[in-house]
Amino acid sequence: MFRFTLHLAPLASRAFRRRMLSSSAFALLGLSLAQAAAAASLSMSLDFDRPVIKSGQSSQDVYALIRLKADKPTTKDQREDVDLNVALVLDQSGSMEEAGKLTYAKRAAKDFVSRLDENDRVALVAFSSEVFLLSSSDTPDVPKLNRLISSLEPTNATNISGGIDMGGRQVSHDLLGRGINRVILLSDGLANRGITDEQDIGHFARRWREKGVSITAMGLGADYDEDFLATIANNGQGNYHFIESPAQMARVFDQEIRSLQSTTAQDVELRFDINKQIVSQAHYFSIDEEPLSKLADLGTFFGGEQRAFLVKLTLNDLEAGTLDLGSVQLAYVDAQSGLRETQTIALTVGTSDDETALKVNGEIEAEVALMRANQIEQEALRLAREQDNTAAADYMANALPKLQELAPAAPGVAKKLQGLALQAEEYSTLDQQSDAEQKLYLKARQNATVSVRKGKGALDLLKEGDSGFMVERLQDALKAQLGAQSGSVNLDTMSPGEFDAETAEAVRAFQRTQGLSDDGLAGPLTLEALGLR
Repeated sequence: MFRFTLHLAPLASRAFRRRMLSSSAFALLGLSLAQAAAAASLSMSLDFDRPVIKSGQSSQDVYALIRLKADKPTTKDQREDVDLNVALVLDQSGSMEEAGKLTYAKRAAKDFVSRLDENDRVALVAFSSEVFLLSSSDTPDVPKLNRLISSLEPTNATNISGGIDMGGRQVSHDLLGRGINRVILLSDGLANRGITDEQDIGHFARRWREKGVSITAMGLGADYDEDFLATIANNGQGNYHFIESPAQMARVFDQEIRSLQSTTAQDVELRFDINKQIVSQAHYFSIDEEPLSKLADLGTFFGGEQRAFLVKLTLNDLEAGTLDLGSVQLAYVDAQSGLRETQTIALTVGTSDDETALKVNGEIEAEVALMRANQIEQEALRLAREQDNTAAADYMANALPKLQELAPAAPGVAKKLQGLALQAEEYSTLDQQSDAEQKLYLKARQNATVSVRKGKGALDLLKEGDSGFMVERLQDALKAQLGAQSGSVNLDTMSPGEFDAETAEAVRAFQRTQGLSDDGLAGPLTLEALGLR
């Protein structure tokens, strides 16, 4: 006997599930599922720096730029947020008493839970030397959660792994098949109880990810171990946030919940099938030349998010014709439908003896130069973290002329050079700052490194076409700074979170007030003048 079973949980949205309860819902089922299957919530494109290369050479490098873009919801139903199954894991160790950290954490946590609804689940965990389950995973009872959050008091040491373990167990009790299962960790200190080794905590976070639970790590202040928390977030496939001061906590928690609620794709993977007969080496050309397996697990994408990944391929024995270098496959789970989707692009380049056919893609050439700049930043950061700020400044200053030769005409590279020059100056005076100020500066630079590794680009260059929370911050700062000086620019026409033509014009207006080049690119000098760098 044929049996048809209708499962409501995986369907497109909360609003859609509610409509399924109506008498006409079954008539909508076929159309809605067909539309969900047809609409790709995450798309991939690929371009080579040289689509045609010189034939007859024994070895040659080519670069492929892979772009991923998450669909931005446009209809009312698409904007319905996805279901959340989260555990808030809050540090209440003794150091959280300093500078009112715990007070700000309580405010941010209360705001977070107030934005959940009856379709969500939340657990509340606190940790110091011990771990305390304050509220088991359940639909949010906001008054009860607020009372429990208010009761937190700073005490004793820091057992980060214990807090994650308790939060993970709560989330895993009732995993959502369609939705987000996430532990959100906030800590300001060094792990001195439980797991304290960075490699071990990475394996620990990875095991929870394999069980279906991702982990976001938020580091607060100057004293936490940024490598330790970044390792948790990277292996747990969540987000990593550096919170410089307690006052920034509300904004970071806001960013986290909004990204969770607007998730369009999760369990995102890039898989490569390389033709080893032609390609002798293949690397993810990030801050380090890393194996392509680093791109296997990319976590979640929120609506409108864009990332780009540069892949370096070393080719051998280049005969005439079209070269089959292999393929790259994008796979992800659509957050609205719960369905697994894939897209594959073939990696092919042509060869020619005709010099006029050997054209270079200037945009990707600039991306290569920008990645070289990121490598310079990383090496300078390594030197500074070894407490040799002078060596970091000298290294960066000496590297700048070489970088200028790579893509001098690209506006983005010119802006990046400005940023590197600023960093060289900052490193040269870093010894004059207090220990806490030095730590905060280096943590901010390390935070930028984490973003680059995830394909999010540098944090000191925003341009037309970009989107996300940094663009929102830019727009808010422009409104605050320009005010009555905006002239003919209507600041209210900027699309929130979208670097559109109106935002570019507002940037130009601000640049003119500061005596900066009014090119509409929010580079390091513009961001610094806005207080965003």
